[in-house]
Amino acid sequence: MSATTAASAQPHTKPTKILACVHCQYRKIKCDRQQPCSNCIKAKIACKPSIPAPPHKRRRPNQDLLERLARCEQLLKQYADGNVPSQGEPTATVPEASSSSSSSQPAPPAALKVENDIKPPLKPTGKVVEEDGNVRFMDNYIRISFHDELAAMRNLIDDDDQESESSTVGLSPDNNADLFLGVEDPAVDLQELQPDLVNAFRLWQLFVERVNPLTKVIHVPSLQSYVVEAAADINKVPLPYQALLFSIYTMTVISLTGQETIGLLGLTREDALNRFTRGTKLALTRANFLKNYNMTIIQALALYMLSLNGRTDNHTIWIMGGTVMRIAQKIGYHRDGEQFNLGPFEVEMRRRLWWHLITQDSRYAMLSGLSHSWVASNWDTKMPQNLNDVDLSPNSMEPLVPRNVPTEMAFVLLIYRYQRFTNRTHRSFEAAFMALRDGGKRDPHQLSPGPIETYHVLVDEIDAELAEFERNYVDSTAGGVHEAATLVRPLFVGKMRDVMIPMCEQPEWGTEIFDQIDSLFKSFVNNHSKNAAVLKRLTNTGFLCCTRGRRAISPTVLGLLSSRYTI
Repeated sequence: MSATTAASAQPHTKPTKILACVHCQYRKIKCDRQQPCSNCIKAKIACKPSIPAPPHKRRRPNQDLLERLARCEQLLKQYADGNVPSQGEPTATVPEASSSSSSSQPAPPAALKVENDIKPPLKPTGKVVEEDGNVRFMDNYIRISFHDELAAMRNLIDDDDQESESSTVGLSPDNNADLFLGVEDPAVDLQELQPDLVNAFRLWQLFVERVNPLTKVIHVPSLQSYVVEAAADINKVPLPYQALLFSIYTMTVISLTGQETIGLLGLTREDALNRFTRGTKLALTRANFLKNYNMTIIQALALYMLSLNGRTDNHTIWIMGGTVMRIAQKIGYHRDGEQFNLGPFEVEMRRRLWWHLITQDSRYAMLSGLSHSWVASNWDTKMPQNLNDVDLSPNSMEPLVPRNVPTEMAFVLLIYRYQRFTNRTHRSFEAAFMALRDGGKRDPHQLSPGPIETYHVLVDEIDAELAEFERNYVDSTAGGVHEAATLVRPLFVGKMRDVMIPMCEQPEWGTEIFDQIDSLFKSFVNNHSKNAAVLKRLTNTGFLCCTRGRRAISPTVLGLLSSRYTI
């Protein structure tokens, strides 16, 4: 048989796709797919080809999952139509204490101002679970309660998902693995990553409009001069400011749509994020941020950590955020600056940064499955004051007088008041949730309020506090950020009240709700319904979900709004 005939007899095979090498994938640079590639030759390292992950199985409809989804849709439709299902069983109510009992032993006041004396019953030490081949610890009551249910639903979607993901571990580097501690490249000039003169000013202006009103971790007037200088040559500004500016560019791209990014920078959104993220990491590394830290470094890290929201998993961000918290504590941000006789400007900026960091750390601790007790508690930094940036001057030594009218701090101050509430009441929340887990019933002869009743009182107090703040410092006609601020209190209070309704007192008891898992599932549905309603109302404020672009309301905001009750 001739060679030609033998070749024609061979079955047609698809040519093997040549993948980028491990080094180029890790560095996120273009590989010429040669062996060895030019980048590895230049770096004088061994060129290792990456291994393709095994193909995933095609997902098939699953009857159990479809039934759960149908149940969810039915529940949502009933609520949307205002038709709640009738109760299959009588609703259990909390009996009032008899008058004779109350006369013999007076009950304590219903409104409990100090809840530190209220200790929850002995709680479990936590739970160790395995997810995606990793072992994780969690001690958040809500997440522990429904973890097994969510794991079962995940298995229903695809029984082989976990096995497939585990089998790819170690085959090629995680694209997000170097988001925090990248490798220093002395050959890179940061000016190559800096946007051109016009785009640098455009990104800065977009940051001031879209991101800064929701974060307030920088002082716009004093940073303006560095923006001007860096626009011409970023190497002319100190390294900490280079890191801060690149983190600002990164957060601005987060607030843009893909189409906006291409129109503005001529880059895809992913390429722009990779470029500015790389600049942030290089500048932080060259500034030796683990040893040389100051306010500018903290600001850069705060914005950079915020930009990772949705780009890597919550566990990673919480661990990385712990480093940022340690740096802030190392330079005393957990203590109010007035104790050190610092200038008014530095005192105020330290407060803004600390409250931003503690709020973010609280959220990621809980999203990572940990209780509020993991959030730093040994601190006394006061809340930021109700001031505009123009009221602050770095060189002023005059005492600051907070304004009694709406300011640009309205949104973040509402968020921080809610954070203060969670700091103060997390033990009461744990006690109330444990009571819910046990059915929410209490002894009718008990004279003092139970943990659920006590927590309802606390929710009423924060509702009144936030409403008072709104009346004095929020003006829905003063701009989009104020209009967005009006959505904070209803979302907070609505979620807190929904999650604390005993399952036997809900209209669906006996028809849709039969145990605590069903009750939590309903809370889950209501939680996301409220988020969807907020996003719809935000259309008129100029702040929309990041996945749709425009202003960085989510995860920047919705994440903060859902800090305790995100399921």
